[in-house]
Amino acid sequence: MLPANFKPKKNFNLIRLGNRYDGGYLIDEFSIKKSEILISAGIFYDFKFECDYINSTNNKVYCFDHTIKPFRYMFYWLLIFLKRFFFFESYSRLKKAFKTILKPIKFLKFINNNNVIYEKKGIGIDSKNIYSLETILKKISLDKQFYLKIDIEGDEYKILDQIILYSKNLTGLAIEFHEVKKNLELISSFINKLPLELIYIHPNNAGLLDDENDPRLVEMTFSKYATVRDNMEFSKHELDFPNNPYKNEIVLKFSK
Repeated sequence: MLPANFKPKKNFNLIRLGNRYDGGYLIDEFSIKKSEILISAGIFYDFKFECDYINSTNNKVYCFDHTIKPFRYMFYWLLIFLKRFFFFESYSRLKKAFKTILKPIKFLKFINNNNVIYEKKGIGIDSKNIYSLETILKKISLDKQFYLKIDIEGDEYKILDQIILYSKNLTGLAIEFHEVKKNLELISSFINKLPLELIYIHPNNAGLLDDENDPRLVEMTFSKYATVRDNMEFSKHELDFPNNPYKNEIVLKFSK
């Protein structure tokens, strides 16, 4: 079972930004509208959330990801496509490989948007290829109200204290936590210290279950401006869809 404070206290009015499946988050609309910019870490080749944000606000989006190598990625998937073609694999697998080849082209088009500022840097602790959240905010503005989206494959634990420190101007947060069982205390402490409301939790069924059948990956959203839908016990929202539609969904269990 997950700790009791992983469970939102109420049901909130939520909208969905991003893909229908993996890459989409249930968020509070007001936390988006109150923000002046979006800071997004770990986009890889999935930027539907960022596009939806721009369409909703016309605000600037600052994207950070040091792992993106478009031409190497295209070459790799071109080889896969050719292999599938010459070995007469199914049309669906050929189509998937071809669509994947096009992802870097779409990415390059995305970062040429006037509202998008992309830097090939990660977010974490300041180093050669990494910016701290403090460094990013000082480069942009320490005064702007910002929404934060974090999916950095386990490195989120390096910046939790930074998020709390700069939460004064944080309107909302969408974050994915990895290896949940190993980091229960860190996540629980973060929830308690962050001066924003936990408004939704979603188990990522693309990941495995731990030995207690709890998800190893969870997505959480927080807001400073969320409005209450009802005071009933937290329940799954109708806009909550599995990350992987071909796998069984995960039912969350919370301690009392």
